Amino acid sequence: SSVAPIEAVKPQANAVVATSHERARVEASAAEQAVVRGADLPPLHGLLVGIKDVNETQGLVTTWGCAVFRDHVPARDDNIVAAVRRAGFVGLTSSLVYMAVCAAVLALFAAPIARLLSDRPEVLASAIPLVQIAAFFQLSDGLQVSAAGARRGIGDTRFIQWANVFGHYAVGLPLAIVLAFGVHLAERGRWWGLTAGL
Repeated sequence: SSVAPIEAVKPQANAVVATSHERARVEASAAEQAVVRGADLPPLHGLLVGIKDVNETQGLVTTWGCAVFRDHVPARDDNIVAAVRRAGFVGLTSSLVYMAVCAAVLALFAAPIARLLSDRPEVLASAIPLVQIAAFFQLSDGLQVSAAGARRGIGDTRFIQWANVFGHYAVGLPLAIVLAFGVHLAERGRWWGLTAGL
């Protein structure tokens, strides 16, 4: 079961804002019955997934990483979660998984994504590395938001405030300046600095 490992580490890690184990069991049972019936199945039928806590999930707490919204339970799924459900995922948790998927898409398809902007070689030469950096940015941003949400969940907002100030102004901004202007990485240096600051 995927539930046992989550519950085993949840009290210590506090990285999962909300769980829907019972709903996941019901959906998994329905998925299994659909397979037995030989029904037409969506492409990702029965696959468990974590949903990042910035996406509204019907009937499940969605805090957007902010303690003010710790009791917010949306009446409907947002468009992303609804699309995930239609594709056949079984919703299980709110977590970092969404950003990891986004990062993988950006890393694996950097060139096609860049070509959506332009086919000019000079534009692609600049855009492709930036899309690849954006993949790392997704991971650092997702980690930062999940960790901040966990700290807020235990009532500690001060640490998050000062960690953000330090990360952005003592690490990210100076590193961006050095990489962009000192090492002459230009826009790539600025984005590597911002990614490190998260």
